[in-house]
Amino acid sequence: MRDRWPLAWAAAVLGLLVPSFAYDLRLPDEPRVAHTALEMARTGDLVVPAVNGRPFLQTPPLHYWVLAAWLRAAGREPDGIARIPSVLFAAGTIAAAALIARRALGERAAVLAVLILSTTFGFWDAGHRAVVDTSLAFFVVAAFVPLSAAWLDGGLPPLRAALLGASAGLAYLAKGLPWAGVIAVAALHALLRGRGAGTRSAPWARRLLPSAAAALGAFLLAAGPWTAALWARDPAACSELLLGHVSRRFLEGAHHDASSLDFVHRGLVKLLPWAAVLPFALLHALRAARGRAPPAGRLPARVAEGLLVWAAVPVALLLVSRSKRSLYLLPVYPAVALLAAAWLDGLLARARRERLALGLLAALLVLVPAGGTAYNAFADRDGSLAALGRAATAHAAEGGEPVGLLLEEREEAAVAWYLGRPFESFASAADLAARLEALGARAVVLGDGRDLGALGPGEGPGGRPARRLVLEHKLRRRTLELWAPGTPSTPRLPGQ
Repeated sequence: MRDRWPLAWAAAVLGLLVPSFAYDLRLPDEPRVAHTALEMARTGDLVVPAVNGRPFLQTPPLHYWVLAAWLRAAGREPDGIARIPSVLFAAGTIAAAALIARRALGERAAVLAVLILSTTFGFWDAGHRAVVDTSLAFFVVAAFVPLSAAWLDGGLPPLRAALLGASAGLAYLAKGLPWAGVIAVAALHALLRGRGAGTRSAPWARRLLPSAAAALGAFLLAAGPWTAALWARDPAACSELLLGHVSRRFLEGAHHDASSLDFVHRGLVKLLPWAAVLPFALLHALRAARGRAPPAGRLPARVAEGLLVWAAVPVALLLVSRSKRSLYLLPVYPAVALLAAAWLDGLLARARRERLALGLLAALLVLVPAGGTAYNAFADRDGSLAALGRAATAHAAEGGEPVGLLLEEREEAAVAWYLGRPFESFASAADLAARLEALGARAVVLGDGRDLGALGPGEGPGGRPARRLVLEHKLRRRTLELWAPGTPSTPRLPGQ
């Protein structure tokens, strides 16, 4: 079984890469992430992310930096181009999880970890989408690489601590402070358990100081420059991004407010087809942490504890938080995959047909991407905003000027992504009226059909006959329309 995991890893990466070009950017996140990175590439502003010309203060900019550099190099067509950085981050996450498994659990467990993680539906689905959580997951797993070494030998020397701190800083730059805090809790656990392996006297505390200094210094070196630049430009924006938005999500459910029961249900669905294995894997890890694991397989007690901390702390925080979303669990999937790999490794150690079992598991590398791609390609096709954005782009190419009325942020981002630039969007029909007079026949108006009714039924700007293109936007129960005078060569939208 020696060095077989790279082959499984290559197959897993192929299963992420090919579906990336199978369908348009999807709501709710992909158009916003892609457009934000495109704006960053267009304006050169690396400090404040922006959506349709307005600051976007929900997440730090690391993923946008990477995607902006990629778009500069590769262009923005087809839509799958915007997913490539996510595929690379997901590939790195799988590789890092395999390295942890190989070191802590053995070569066979490394192969199992690759197979399980890459065929977990939630990980596969996010791993080929333009979402910032893929970069977060990679840097979280990168932080657990040195921690896994500490689980085994009880030490966290300065070099390991520096790698840990740098990874935590980059995780912060990917999506803010919460996961940096989770990494800090896991590091504290590793240090306290490592102390038990050695002396409890003062020299242990003195050995801790260089490691703590190295971790903190690396964290500040990674996270400090951008934070300082944002503070220098706009202290209020810095406070909003670091504390205001996070606290509102946690305490008020500013976004994705959901019950704990619904969150658990959605999380288990995203864990398919491995959700059924989870109870056995957790029981196995709990027994190992208490020194009661069966001899088959290899799951040291401190490794079991570390994996349980990795999985349990963020889940507990999300259960308490008002804002819950299954995508937030993406950095937890590697820990779940490692727990499941440890349990299955014990089963295969007693099995007589190991190759047959691994072959059946490897078949999921084909079945999950094929089934997921078919589902994403055909489910809720009318929910995509790609057709509306392309129609607006076609009008703009013929001299039209797109303007929006009461569009949601994600809808603005989708249209702006296909336009390749920001466009004007108004909060009321009264605000839009003056601009329509100035634009005249050049105006191309986009919005919900109920809102556009304020402009006059069946009429475009200035009372001229308008061609209506309708998009049933099922995700938000909205009917988006594009009104433009004349009959330019625009694509037909679903239902037309």
